Amino acid sequence: MSDYQAVYDAVRSRFHCSLDGGEIANSIASMFFPASQQAVQAQYDAQHAEAERVRPSVLFRPRIGIDGSQWLAIYGENIQDGVCGCGDSPDAAMRNFDRAWSARLDGATLRIDTPDNNQAPADIPRRTS
Repeated sequence: MSDYQAVYDAVRSRFHCSLDGGEIANSIASMFFPASQQAVQAQYDAQHAEAERVRPSVLFRPRIGIDGSQWLAIYGENIQDGVCGCGDSPDAAMRNFDRAWSARLDGATLRIDTPDNNQAPADIPRRTS
């Protein structure tokens, strides 16, 4: 018996009826779908990891500290001369830092909103559109 015949008989035994192209395609797709879904998920995970790896807060590694009830991520000598992000958690401060890193200078300042809006937010350069 050839290898082809063994595969044919195995597939045919799953259907208990005559074989047509649609049944064969569905059977083969159902056998390989989980593997293809895992490959898609692995590709997504790799792209997400790469996007996280190139964030400014990862590349430039700002100092992290607490000022009152807010976390600060600071790159530079101080808040006035460097880039700063603040937030309720270290992650929020780092994400705010990433936004501040991309902001453009135009001489004006933009107020960073704090989540509870009870704290006096820090000034960063205003981003113009």
